[in-house]
Amino acid sequence: MDSGEMPSKLICEEQGFKTAIAIAETLIIHASYIFNQLPESEQPVKRLNKRERFYEALPAQFNRQGYLDLAVQLGIKDKTAQGYMTNFVKGGLLHRDEKDSYTKPNKET
Repeated sequence: MDSGEMPSKLICEEQGFKTAIAIAETLIIHASYIFNQLPESEQPVKRLNKRERFYEALPAQFNRQGYLDLAVQLGIKDKTAQGYMTNFVKGGLLHRDEKDSYTKPNKET
């Protein structure tokens, strides 16, 4: 091996094999210890898209004019806001209590 040539078969004695296994087991224990000492990686902050920001900004109870006013504040067009509202109701994120009256199920008071 000193000359750079590798024989086709490597033979090691039992004692050498046991020593190599013992070293590997020790390294595994140390690697596990070091890994557990590392600080937990921070999860990247998820940025909300326009529809998510709109939904989060909606109050617990509101009417059509309320969500349209909010849409204007967030730079969302009326038709887009209406589409969002339809999808929120269909998806169960909002309840349409009656005509022109909406409630967020998770924010009921």
